[in-house]
Amino acid sequence: MVQPALIGAGAAIIGFILGKNGKQIPVYAKEPLVPRFWSHGQVPIPLSGTPVSFPSMRIPEGMELLIVAWPENTGTITLGTNKDETADALRCFWGLAAGQGLSLDIADTDTLWVNSTENEEGVSFIVRRKSGGYSFGTTGGMVL
Repeated sequence: MVQPALIGAGAAIIGFILGKNGKQIPVYAKEPLVPRFWSHGQVPIPLSGTPVSFPSMRIPEGMELLIVAWPENTGTITLGTNKDETADALRCFWGLAAGQGLSLDIADTDTLWVNSTENEEGVSFIVRRKSGGYSFGTTGGMVL
């Protein structure tokens, strides 16, 4: 059996295969495997003009953050890197209409804020592999 020391640093057991006589043999991988998606959720925006901070999370190497405006939104979603910027229409990213999405290649969400031009709106998000596999239309439909 190959030992992790012979594979190199960072080797980890990723599963087992059955050998002769039904004996389990560990399978090692040198590189970490990247799942199809890492995390997902929603960020509701209760009051227009009052930016909401994104939930704090680290985005693993090889992944990106995809933000999609809720399909039932009636206003525009804006994004920024701090509360003041996000509240200022001249300084923020303008904007996502209902069902529109935006991919961000960032390391974490610690400085990401969202706002809306209407009350009771929001965004959904998913942290996914950069290679994608999803397509988004203007109706907000997601196809795997």
